[in-house]
Amino acid sequence: MWDKDSLRGNWGLRVFLHLLARIFRVVVLLRGILFESGIFKATPLGRKTISVGNITVGGTGKTPFVILLARLLSRGGRSVVVLSRGYAARRGEMADEEKVLRELLPEVPVVVNADRRRAARDFLGKADGDVFLLDDGFQHRQARRDLDIVLLDATCPFGNGNLLPRGILREPCEALGRAGLIVLTHSNETSAEQIAWLRGECERLAPQAPVIQAAHVAIGVSSLDQLERRWPLEMLRGPVGACSAIGSPRGFFQTLEDCGAEIVVERIFADHHDLTAEEVGELCQACRERGVRKLVVTHKDAVKMRRHLGLFGEIEVLVLHVEMRILYGETELVSSLDRLFAA
Repeated sequence: MWDKDSLRGNWGLRVFLHLLARIFRVVVLLRGILFESGIFKATPLGRKTISVGNITVGGTGKTPFVILLARLLSRGGRSVVVLSRGYAARRGEMADEEKVLRELLPEVPVVVNADRRRAARDFLGKADGDVFLLDDGFQHRQARRDLDIVLLDATCPFGNGNLLPRGILREPCEALGRAGLIVLTHSNETSAEQIAWLRGECERLAPQAPVIQAAHVAIGVSSLDQLERRWPLEMLRGPVGACSAIGSPRGFFQTLEDCGAEIVVERIFADHHDLTAEEVGELCQACRERGVRKLVVTHKDAVKMRRHLGLFGEIEVLVLHVEMRILYGETELVSSLDRLFAA
């Protein structure tokens, strides 16, 4: 995935990636035609099904929104089951999203299988539920859904407008026409003009879909060895190190600064990266050299870093906890869910 700056002056690579993106577009469009014509079949999962997904790679906030939605449905008396693909999981281990889902939704079954149809079938063979939530399900069209919720990062909704690998789009923007509800995440991190423009684009591309706005909100910190015990955000004030391996680290660092942190040591790794002992050692040494005694990580990273707990020494590892909150349009979300279960 490349932006304009990284390709400036590299004409050959730009042409090559553009060609690959054109081929990818043809494949995606052909696949869509096969599903829409009925040649490829979408299989009902046997219960009401809600997909939460996006049209880009990177961190739009799918897992936090699944958690918000699962809690909302559970409070309404629905028995929720999350179906996750388990992306980037090591053999015999849980993926980082699965670990977070299980920790934050202890009463909700989480079933992991890249084939969500098989996951649903296996679950219903042993238990029951009212509604399936497909985590990252927009492109998994083999599973029929009753509601498609698509998340867009309001700060960078379409990247440079190109498909993979030239850009960050997994599908053309016109795929939003399949959405039943659009959520603009990170809405508090951009301008009113940007939001107005993006709402106009959504109305043009998906006039059938209500648009709501949401934000990631910091709710507390914990220590790496006691994730369930929350401390106030004031713990973040002063010099800190910050490390992330998430799809959109910009919001994480901005949140730390908004909480009064002075980021002295910063490390960014690829999404889902599992830090090695050597990388943890280098990170701790960088903190010591700069006189930093606190290192802050995301919850998604914390579930993987706990196995390195003994390597941090005197460095205190703090975990930032955030949750998704609806800023505008909660009524539209509730109405969409009510219509789903009334049908």
